[in-house]
Amino acid sequence: MSTDLRYRVAGEGPPVLLIHGGAADGDLWSAVDIDGLARDYRVIAYNRRGYSGSGEPDSDWVRHREDAVALLAELGAAPATVMGFSAGGIVALDLAVHHPELVSALVLIDPAVYVRRHVTPGLAKMFLSAQLARRFRGAESGAEIFGRYVTSYSSGGSAWDREDFPEQRRDVMRANGRALFADLASGDGRHVPRDRLRAISCPVTLAVTELSPSFLQKAARGLREVLPDHHRFEVIPGAGHALSFDQPGELERVIREASAVQVGLT
Repeated sequence: MSTDLRYRVAGEGPPVLLIHGGAADGDLWSAVDIDGLARDYRVIAYNRRGYSGSGEPDSDWVRHREDAVALLAELGAAPATVMGFSAGGIVALDLAVHHPELVSALVLIDPAVYVRRHVTPGLAKMFLSAQLARRFRGAESGAEIFGRYVTSYSSGGSAWDREDFPEQRRDVMRANGRALFADLASGDGRHVPRDRLRAISCPVTLAVTELSPSFLQKAARGLREVLPDHHRFEVIPGAGHALSFDQPGELERVIREASAVQVGLT
């Protein structure tokens, strides 16, 4: 395809675009969620630029946004329900602001947007440790530090260290180290004008996982203050930032409910 992005399409029906966050890529969505959605929707899961099979990393969120525009156009999939997870929320929000005609509903889950306004001691320590590891031991080592922290639970421990956490997920997140650090170098989405968010007219769903690290909790609360008044908010119980691992099926549920609002079913 002309955008040179790795992607997969499953199912038929109204289009749903899934935009992954940092380190994890579009190959790691839960099969439970993808297969469930594909019963009624045309699900498009892709790897952002720099991630597995999608070329070299790019430290420019606008380029990521325009990749999403090109992918939707090439697949004839607009307008779509657009779901941005973690840092993928930057791309999804940017798309809704600058290309509203392409977005029929916006779903943000644990969005890592404007996080520099909500830096915690734990986040600062992780960032420094990961950057030092990247410099002296390589991007994969830094990505492991990042992955362990972002999949940690506010109640203690980390999904990363659980015996039942798939080794494949760890391997993929390590292998995406260079793309992860390109994302981190791109900033926290401050290029998306906060004063334009209230003008988003499509249905908006903001969800945060109950056990995610506190910086994500704070970022979500801060984002609520600038989203349009019609946005829906929910907390996903019993899950941390490793949502597809912690609570497979919840991604499907949140997207289905958001899409139902879009077509007036709820």
